Amino acid sequence: MNKFFLRLGGLSLLSLAGLLDDLHSKNLSSPFSSLEISLSGGSPDSPSYHVFSPNYTGAIVYRGPVEKVYPQTNDVFLYKSANLSNPSEDAGVFKDGLLASKKARIVVTSLDANGSITGLEVLNKGAGYRSKPEVHLAHPASVSADFEEAFLSVSWNPSTKEIDNAQTERSGKGYSSSPHLPLVSVEGGPHFVRVSDPESNHTGLSFLVSDNNETALTLENPYGFDLANILPVDSIIEIFEGWTLGSVLGHENTPLTSNENPQLADWVYLMKDPLEQDGTPDDFVPYFHDGQSWKEVFSPSTDSSNLIIFPDSSLMIARRSALSILLKNNGRVSYSDTYISLPESGKRRLFNNPFPGGVMLSDLFHGNISLTQDNESANHSKQWLVHPNQEIADNLLILTNSSWQTYWHDGTNYSVSQKAEVSVRAGSGIGAALTSRDFSMSQGAISAVTNAYQSPVLITSEDHGLRDGFMAKISGLYGYKTNQNKDQIDEDGNIVSDGNGLVIESSLNQKWKVQVVDEDSFILLGSQGDCDFDSSISPANWYTGSKGAGYTSDASVTITGGGGTGARAIARVGPDGSISSIRILSGGFGYTGIPTAQIHAGGWRNLTSGNVPYSNVFIPPCSGLLMERNHPFGVATQIKVSSPFNGH
Repeated sequence: MNKFFLRLGGLSLLSLAGLLDDLHSKNLSSPFSSLEISLSGGSPDSPSYHVFSPNYTGAIVYRGPVEKVYPQTNDVFLYKSANLSNPSEDAGVFKDGLLASKKARIVVTSLDANGSITGLEVLNKGAGYRSKPEVHLAHPASVSADFEEAFLSVSWNPSTKEIDNAQTERSGKGYSSSPHLPLVSVEGGPHFVRVSDPESNHTGLSFLVSDNNETALTLENPYGFDLANILPVDSIIEIFEGWTLGSVLGHENTPLTSNENPQLADWVYLMKDPLEQDGTPDDFVPYFHDGQSWKEVFSPSTDSSNLIIFPDSSLMIARRSALSILLKNNGRVSYSDTYISLPESGKRRLFNNPFPGGVMLSDLFHGNISLTQDNESANHSKQWLVHPNQEIADNLLILTNSSWQTYWHDGTNYSVSQKAEVSVRAGSGIGAALTSRDFSMSQGAISAVTNAYQSPVLITSEDHGLRDGFMAKISGLYGYKTNQNKDQIDEDGNIVSDGNGLVIESSLNQKWKVQVVDEDSFILLGSQGDCDFDSSISPANWYTGSKGAGYTSDASVTITGGGGTGARAIARVGPDGSISSIRILSGGFGYTGIPTAQIHAGGWRNLTSGNVPYSNVFIPPCSGLLMERNHPFGVATQIKVSSPFNGH
């Protein structure tokens, strides 16, 4: 590893304001956003190294339920849909083989004075097309009054499963060459299936599609998961287009420096499959862009643009040019739980912070689900090994100040079975400082709910113990749907007698700022009722947090937001293994808004810092970490990562 000294570039999130609140809407799973990463300049003799992770997903092409699964063949079947051209017949969902093809690439080469398409060129014929793919032309940035849309098509060769050429069915009008000629996109490319059912214990798990027909997908399943258990009937999945080296960093054009001579171009490193690794720097394979496509530095005869970048993988950029640049990545973000891959014993993997926001290291690996102290048997071979001795424990290498910093988990709080959660309100101390009264980890049962129309909803919960200003999450609240007059109605909007209305999940099942009325009731500020609550349908509860379980040591608390600064706190563990209280080390000042607090179990040590525990190692978005698996019985697997952004 001494060959590589990598430096993280500056990171700045763009267009993410408000997305977290939007994500909690039931109808929005993956909002679109972008991220810019600053790549500092270097030279061929002394490159600047940067870790880049395209953890935003590509276009989502399907979201819906699973009909059935054949685990023996790793085949997943989807329901057919109505045929729009003949409603009496059902239609398949996808074109045969499309989700595992290699995408063809076409460019517009010329426009006439009217902005009509006059030239097309096929740069790559693609591969694996079992039917003619569709072609789409991007609209211009601004559309004039006389704009006419152009339509393109391709000629498809069923023998070679490629496209032969492209033509304009209608040349259109009003297109512009500024800032570039209109972009052409062709169907195809690698695709992944992701479990997106919020009720599933496997939400976030992804599989590469290796083949498909109209209604069936064949998935790669290298870890031998039980797909029938992971994807039961009617569970919800998403299918999204995967990244390739070309789609992430540009096919014909790239923001990085390209050159026919690899010694004068920027390099991008991808890590070998763990089965091919030998533990040397050669495990990192460099690629460069020659001005037309991506090639392997030491084997430049093959086009490598279609190399697949897996969702939990990172790549390394060696900036060998003097100018600093901004690298922009667009895509759909997800704050949901996800999975990361662990290599087998003795192997390495470059993986990413899988979330679009920065996280702490203890958010990625924590608790007895992903951590184990057992290094003497194969019973826990699918977990991350913790140990006071760094040479025995599994290691994580993080890039800091141009060099790798080695971290390992020493076993502190590794037995956490339920992560503690805490809510914070605006500071009630002098100068809006935070006090112990501004933290809450309570929960309670809801016995009654008013169904107000133009006034906030009143919640009845005996001895709730809440204070004004906390955010309380409501869950499990169901009732009979009502109209604006608060009459119960059926699914067609017809008024029915009480107890016969349509049973719905209330829109109150989310977070609300509370105002206390008395010791047994509180108001959800800004709320409005939509049903007559009936506790016999489902028990309803509120909570501001959880005291957790399985803690053996005090934990650190990270406090962000709220307009303030300087607050520090420790979560004290009680004799029952739960968090008993929040001890304020410093209340800070200026917390006029509602801060966010996270409890971190800790246990992470730095190789250069002796026995000092590190609980709060910050992992920026789109950054990577190198894992080295020392577990003597470690097998290649995937472990779940609970999102710190999921709103709980």
